[in-house]
Amino acid sequence: MAAQIAAHLAAADPPRQGCTSSGDTYSTTVPGLVVEAAVAKVLGFAGHRKESERWTAFRTHWGIESFYCRPGLEGAHDKGGVEGQIGYFRRNHFVPVPEVASLAELNEMVDRWDLEDEGRRIRSRARTVGEYLAVEAPLLKPLPTELFETGRLFTPRVDRYSQIAVQTNRYSVPVRLIGRTRFG
Repeated sequence: MAAQIAAHLAAADPPRQGCTSSGDTYSTTVPGLVVEAAVAKVLGFAGHRKESERWTAFRTHWGIESFYCRPGLEGAHDKGGVEGQIGYFRRNHFVPVPEVASLAELNEMVDRWDLEDEGRRIRSRARTVGEYLAVEAPLLKPLPTELFETGRLFTPRVDRYSQIAVQTNRYSVPVRLIGRTRFG
């Protein structure tokens, strides 16, 4: 549920995020969650990746240069820190799921949590989260002015079995809609 909330936040309100000139991303929300899977296929034992079409569009829009963790033991530590911090934030702020009256109220809560988190020190690191952010902030590239379209538009036709096909999935719809492509 927290992941869905974060995805909606990223889609509904431009998050405070950026990308360093080297392509490393910084984000106070998780905009990558709007993409189902970045890698469509891992090719061979070398671990080369074939990226999905939506991920390629997403990273191109935001100016992200993709790189992937090294497979096996030599890469075992590559992504754990980031995933651990996302888990920390989720467990400490979205469990239980906060009850709010509006998305604006939830955004205000997330902004407050972000500011509070800047004073936190991760384990035995020398600086706080906010101090590390102050060092990295000047390296961030500006965000694009236009939003990334997270949705896709499909115009499925209801078949004789009262079903529509969306990509590889089939869904039942009322029988009265057989033969139609417009439902509204």
